[in-house]
Amino acid sequence: MFFSTRDRSYLYYIFYIFFVTFFYSTLKGVTFQFVWPNKPYFNFLIPSFASIINVFGALFLIQLLRLNEHIPKILKFVYILVGIFSLCIVINFFGYYELSSQISQGFTAVYAILFLAVGVYLLIKKVRTALFFLIAWTFFLISVVIFILKLNGVLEYNSFTNNAVLIGSALEALLLSLALADRINSLKKEKEQEQQEKLEALRVNAEIIENQKENL
Repeated sequence: MFFSTRDRSYLYYIFYIFFVTFFYSTLKGVTFQFVWPNKPYFNFLIPSFASIINVFGALFLIQLLRLNEHIPKILKFVYILVGIFSLCIVINFFGYYELSSQISQGFTAVYAILFLAVGVYLLIKKVRTALFFLIAWTFFLISVVIFILKLNGVLEYNSFTNNAVLIGSALEALLLSLALADRINSLKKEKEQEQQEKLEALRVNAEIIENQKENL
């Protein structure tokens, strides 16, 4: 779809989904078992993987929600978050695992709240894509809360609470793909409408010119 439409939203979505999969594979020990069995050091790069997810997630949501059109003032703050997560990756690569983990977790909370507020604002403004995004984002945040409650002993350990984030991420990925498809359809309709308006303007101009010729 990216090669056919050249829409950067698809490219960011691909990277986002790839690193989400990579991140949870690392948490579950799959990458250590099959990708780097003799390099345990890579397991300490989990904060980097989480930060990369947030970077591509932010870039994807900028395109998906068309923030440059709907809320251009928020873009500067989003890019600041992207810069912070990029710095977190550098810190992690230099061996400061705890520091990078704290920065990543702290600003991930800010990131989650920010885009939740953006989604609500755009929904109030009747931006259709925001509905798909909000449903996807809500499912994911609920799954994160369930997982955190399980870690702190509030909820009992079982297959659901242990894999809540995986389930929430899968639902989020599915719903975001629907949001992306809806965005493409909306852009297509807007272009068709714009083309119709241009054709109508040309027709009116042609009638004016014809009337002027008759008057002359």
